[in-house]
Parts: sequence; structure tokens; C-alpha cells
Amino acid sequence: MKRDRASATAEVIAASTLLLDTEPSTASLIAPGAAPLCEVLLSDGARGRFLRWSARNKWMRPLWRHLERVTLPGITRHYWLRKQWIEARVRTQIAGGVRRVVVLGAGLDTLALRLAPLWPDVDWIEVDHPATQAMKQRALDRAGIKVPPTLRFVAADLAINDAWPDSVGAGPQATVVVIEGLLMYLAREKVEEVLARQLPALAGRSLSIVFSYMVQWPQGRGGFRPSSRLINAWLAVQREPFLWMHEPESLPQWLASLGYSVVAHAEPPFGAWNTESPHQVGLLRGENLVEAQLAAPTSPKAA
Repeated sequence: MKRDRASATAEVIAASTLLLDTEPSTASLIAPGAAPLCEVLLSDGARGRFLRWSARNKWMRPLWRHLERVTLPGITRHYWLRKQWIEARVRTQIAGGVRRVVVLGAGLDTLALRLAPLWPDVDWIEVDHPATQAMKQRALDRAGIKVPPTLRFVAADLAINDAWPDSVGAGPQATVVVIEGLLMYLAREKVEEVLARQLPALAGRSLSIVFSYMVQWPQGRGGFRPSSRLINAWLAVQREPFLWMHEPESLPQWLASLGYSVVAHAEPPFGAWNTESPHQVGLLRGENLVEAQLAAPTSPKAA
């Protein structure tokens, strides 16, 4: 990511929400209220406004769907199946007593914006790249959308910052940390630093993490299957290449070395589809989801 610019990937994911929302067969994948928020969040900046317009334009939508078919077929559905799984885990955690939700690398995601009003007794924190977060806040301000008082925005570039932002703070409450679509952009050493040292400092009586990661395949290559050279080139141009991937088979052991135990480990389609669902067309593999629990939050194991 370019340090002075918002994440292009975040804008594309928000636009994909609008694209799914235009088709009755896929609109049901989107959480209620997410599409209108994405409309707002894409209002700041020429790139976002173009993506918003093109996703809604009946002449441009076929072009976007064609590009999806020739690059990563099924990626727009993949994004929201991923979000469904994560949101279900967060809701379950809150029902079980969690009273703080931290979203790392939130981008233009709407999870905290949508759920914070439903649970006013939960502390919500978004930690994100300063440029992306500033764009998000400007868009909300211009649209007159009042951010819930229980939701805080903390600016930090996790890729380069060694210190955890002090404004996040530690507390006694049970915490769940959501790390969606972020860890693959960090070096392995930084991933281990975040999981093994920085996040345990937030822990009160318990800490859970819900995250996505890119699969390292047996042949040595990682990423989505089917793969796309065009997408890899685009990520390189945007300075958002995949830096960290992991083999699914050894992930539980790796997490155990950092002090975590795996609660759930899912691969696409994340249990959201049945065998008769039309949404299974264009199933992508290569990004898995994990829920894990810190074994001893008061005494984390260093990386």
C-alpha cells in the first residue's frame, strides 16, 4: 500500500458489495445495511466514486463481471461469504460475554458500523492505515452519518509501526480481534509480533482472534486457486503483494507456538452454501478462516 493513499483493495471490496447488491441471486449474501454504507464510503475520492458509479451502471456491470471471470472467478461472492462467517463468529462471541471488539485493518468494512448500535455495551475499535481511515471518516462526516459513541477509530500502519497504538488501550473485558484480509500483506515476523506480543497486551480475562490467511500450497506457491497473473500484477502495482502465507495442515501447531488454540478452521465455501446453491459457481480456494483462543492471556508466549 502507498503510505499516503487509501487502500485500493478496500475500495474494490466495497464496490463488489454494490455489484452483488444489483442481482437478486446474490443480494441475499450481503448483510442488511451494508450496501448503503458502502455507497457512502466510496464517496470520498475519484477512484472510489468511479467504482461506485461503475458497479451501479447497467452498461459497466457486464464489464466488471467479465473481468472477474477472466481473473478470479467468484471473488465477489468469496468476499461476502468470508464476511458472513466472521460476523457469525463475532455475534457468537458477544453472546458469550465478549465486551470489546477490535477490527484490525478494517478498510471500508461495515461490521463495526452496523453492529455497534445493536450492542451499546460493547467497546468497538477500528485500527487501520491512516489514509484509509481518514477517507472513511470523511465520507461518513459528509454524509451526516453519526458514528456510535462506542466506536473509536485508531490510526496506525501495522506494516511499519513497531509499537502498538497506546490509544487502543488494555482493559479487563473479554476481547475478540477481527483480522480480515490483512495478515497476508504483512511479513511473517510482523504477523508473529502482532499475534504473540501486541494482541495479548489487550487481553483481559480472555482474548479470541478471528482471521483470514492465504494458503501456502504444496507446490510452494500460495494464493488463490485458480490463480491469476493479472491480479498478482495489480497487487504489485498497488504495493499490496501477498507476503505471508501458511500451510493449513501445520497452522494449528504454529498457532500453538504463539499461545493460541484453534476453535474453528474453515476453507471455502465456509459452510455457507449447500450443494444445490447457485452461488457455488466460481468457487475460489486459497483463503481460509480461523477462530482461535489465547491460552493464557495474562502470560503470552513471545514469538
